[in-house]
Order: sequence, then structure tokens, then C-alpha cells
Amino acid sequence: MRIHLSSSQRIFLICLASAALFWFLAKLSDSYAVDMPLSIEFENLPRGLYIDSENQVQIPARIRAEGYRLVIFNWLKRPHIAMDARRAFKRDKTMYCWSPAWDKKAIADLAYHYEVLSLYEDSLIYPIVETDREHLPIRLPKPIEFAEGYDSVGGLQLSPDSVWVTAPDAILDTLKAIQTAPYRLRNVRRDIAATLAVVNPDPARVRMDVQTVKLSLKVSRFAAGDFSLPVANDSLGPGKKIKFFPARVKLHFSLPLGDYGKLRAADFKVVADTADLSKATPYLPLKLIAAPPGVRNVHITPEQVEYLIVEE
Repeated sequence: MRIHLSSSQRIFLICLASAALFWFLAKLSDSYAVDMPLSIEFENLPRGLYIDSENQVQIPARIRAEGYRLVIFNWLKRPHIAMDARRAFKRDKTMYCWSPAWDKKAIADLAYHYEVLSLYEDSLIYPIVETDREHLPIRLPKPIEFAEGYDSVGGLQLSPDSVWVTAPDAILDTLKAIQTAPYRLRNVRRDIAATLAVVNPDPARVRMDVQTVKLSLKVSRFAAGDFSLPVANDSLGPGKKIKFFPARVKLHFSLPLGDYGKLRAADFKVVADTADLSKATPYLPLKLIAAPPGVRNVHITPEQVEYLIVEE
């Protein structure tokens, strides 16, 4: 069912809406006295000290301000008091005590936006915590997932790859690395370059000298390759020689498609780990001790060989 309005009815509704809007704007320009907590922001703290304000970061107050400012305070950012540690009274080595009676400048700075009628706390006391500084690596929150047949060339590059973190010892002891913001790295098949934010694990108590990092990842399609290689025959000393069975093994690997055809068997070297000779074992494990850069997913078949020590 549609409602049809005449021209006079439409004009009436427009006038009514306009009057309501002008009335609302007029009310916003009026001043109002309200109770509102003021946030505390600390400034000019001595190096190596941290104020433990976790339990009290606001002070209840009664303020007067225009209606539109109160709307902004409620929806965007609440008013705050800048507590300057140079003006705060240091009670002893473990406490800071701040009082509006001592810090007239902090209260005067508030008058530009609103009038402070009263503060419901005559002083604030904060414990002082010593901080330390530690160099921590920067890590992605999740591993990279490559598309099938693809891998990185040279690995993931973060610049910078570490950050200086300043925090109380109790927090530093729990941190092993600092993570970046989440970044989707799934089914990756092409180069990636991005700038990521570094996530502060506790903004109220942790300070970091790095806020963003540059991520660089070169990606290539990889191809499978293999070579038949001899097991290196190392001498055991004068008059002794060791022989392996089998004498040759198969080396399987993958490498960037652009490098396929450039490799030679002589670029690799497989040896038997003779450290296990003292254990009287009939087998020795094999290991790869030389390979060109960029070679991935190396696998030797078989993984161990039998041996025979021969007197020369």
C-alpha cells in the first residue's frame, strides 16, 4: 500500500524536519555539566622507568562543555590529563604521586576544550617499575603456504628483521619474538612485496623502536631433479681404507625451474658419517656436505650404507 502525499503535506514535513534539525543544533551549542572520567597520559618518564598504571588510568571528574564536544568525547576520544613526570611529586623510589593541587598546568591545559568543575580524587599514586631493553626478532604470525610446485628463492626477507623492545622484566621474560600484523600468505605462486605493521603485545607497558617492516618474498616454480653420486671414500688413517655398499646412492632434490640444467653431479658431495664406527654398527648414515644454493627438499636413497674396512 502506497501513501501519496500532497504538495502541501510534503512542504510541511520538510519544514518540520528542518525545525527539528535547527533545534538539535541549537541544543548542541549549549553548555552542559556532566560526570565523565578523564584519561591519564604519562609524559617525560625517566629513561628505564615505567609507571604501572594498569589499575587506574582514569580519574573521575565533573566537567562543563558544549553539547557537540560532549558528543565527540563519547564517540571519538575522551578528554585526558597529561601527567608530566617532571612536575609529579616523587614520593619515594617505588612510587609516583600526582595531585591536581600540585600540577596546575595540567588542569590549565584542559580549559581550552572544557571546564573542569571538580575532580573526585585529590591524588593518584602509581607504583614505579624498572624496565629493561632487549633485541627481539620479528616473525610472521603464520607460516607461508606455497602453491604446489612453488617455493621461495632466498627465503622470506623482513627489513628490519628485529626490534628493540623496552618493557618491565616480567613482560620481557615472556617474549621470544615480536609478530607482524596478519598477512594472507596462502597458495603463494608469485613474488610478494608489502609493508606490515608490527604488533605491540602490550601497548600500555611495552615500547618498540620499530612500527612497520617491509616484507619481500621471491617465488619460483621448482622442478625435481636427481643424480647418482658416489659415497665419498675417506681414509681411516695409514694402512686402512673403507668401502661402502652400495658405493653409489641416489640424490633427489628440487630447484628453481630457471636453474634446471645448470647443475652437475660434481656440485654435490655425499659422505658417510664415520662417527658411528665406534658403536660397532653394521650401517653408517649418509649426509650431504656440499650442494649449490637454492637446492631444496634433498633426500638420499638409501639413507645409510653398509661398510667394510680394508687393510692396505
